[in-house]
Amino acid sequence: MPKPRVKRHAVIQPLDQPYRFIPLTQGQTAIVDVGDFEGLSRWNWHAQRTPDSRKFYAARYDVDRKSNTQMTSEILKTRQTVDHKDGNSLNYRRKNLRKCTDSQNVSNVLRPARNNTSGFRGVSRFRNSWRTHIRKGGKVVALGTFKTAREAALIYDREARALHGKFAFQNFR
Repeated sequence: MPKPRVKRHAVIQPLDQPYRFIPLTQGQTAIVDVGDFEGLSRWNWHAQRTPDSRKFYAARYDVDRKSNTQMTSEILKTRQTVDHKDGNSLNYRRKNLRKCTDSQNVSNVLRPARNNTSGFRGVSRFRNSWRTHIRKGGKVVALGTFKTAREAALIYDREARALHGKFAFQNFR
């Protein structure tokens, strides 16, 4: 007996824009360039949620490989790690995608950790001041202690730009 199709929500295509929508499961929608839309629409895409980042990604089940294939693999024809520049994991427009290493990909996570108390990435409370730190080569490097969380965040941003370049997360953009 054939497997029942998963229902996806209806989307209204923006015909006056250079992008189109592809409905996924779980009420999610991927954004793709007009030029990629027809080719990608041949498959049934589903929303795949990653527990660590709590983000959704578009994937399809590849019967030949017996595993999921990411939408980025179809668009860029690569199995290499791909980063979404704007942090929107469902924005698959080519101008938003860039090949990267795993390290570069995690260096620009767009929000501080859940248990963050300062509101800034790389900044934590330390006695009556704020301490900032960054990961470098798998090790945590202390960058100093400051009177305000904002000062510490600015130092984090400077060091992040020096270490990670265009992949750097910035507390202040």
